[in-house]
Parts: sequence; structure tokens; C-alpha cells
Amino acid sequence: MPWDRSAWDTATLAWYRELVRFRSGSRALAHGGFLWVERGDDALAFLRGSGDERLLVRATRAPGAPALSVDLSLLGARGATLVA
Repeated sequence: MPWDRSAWDTATLAWYRELVRFRSGSRALAHGGFLWVERGDDALAFLRGSGDERLLVRATRAPGAPALSVDLSLLGARGATLVA
């Protein structure tokens, strides 16, 4: 990022700040266990959990990544599957 603030991508910076705030407020993200759900060329997904908080995080490199199917029993749900 350039030192000149007028050249900054402020939308991306705001998004990063929001992600940091979310992580700071989440015990699962800050301190929880980690389980890979998907590791591919264009996407990754993982579960984080701590106490009664469970989170599924998915990141894709570009729009149009293939759908992801996750057995939600990994998150503590019974008989449910998430397709995203």
C-alpha cells in the first residue's frame, strides 16, 4: 500500500478492518481449534470452534468456485448439510 493516503484503496482497507474486528470479537477465531474442510486450487474452507461458538470460514480466489458441501454435524448440528 502506498504511503500517500489519497492513493489507498479505502474500500479494501475498511473490509480488512472489519475482518480484524470480527476476529477480535470471536473466541473461536482467536483461540479455537482448527479443522480443514476444503483445500483446493481456487478455494479453502475450515472450521474453528471454542466453547459453544463454531464457525465455518470459506475463502475463494475468484467468483465461480465450485459449490462446497459440508456435513454440519462438524458444527454440532444434527442431520444437516450446508451447500454453499
